[in-house]
Amino acid sequence: MPKENSKNRKAHKVPLSPLAIKLFSELYALRDESDWVLPSFTDNDSPMTERVISRAANRAQEVVGIDKWVPHDLRRTAATKMAGLGVAIP
Repeated sequence: MPKENSKNRKAHKVPLSPLAIKLFSELYALRDESDWVLPSFTDNDSPMTERVISRAANRAQEVVGIDKWVPHDLRRTAATKMAGLGVAIP
């Protein structure tokens, strides 16, 4: 992430696992003519918005069996579990 887009104004690099690279490669192949790996459903020239994830989470609540969760809960849970495994957070 370029420093201009980060809260602390520092460039941020995120190492990707082989699985993440594989999944992004598959998404890239499915993107059609868009410049975006995850294009908007309504406008191929725009990226998918954060609202898409929230709406998907709302629809998935019944399937998941957990009431009233938001996508940020997934981030917090992942951070907690990774810290428990000793993954260093830069």
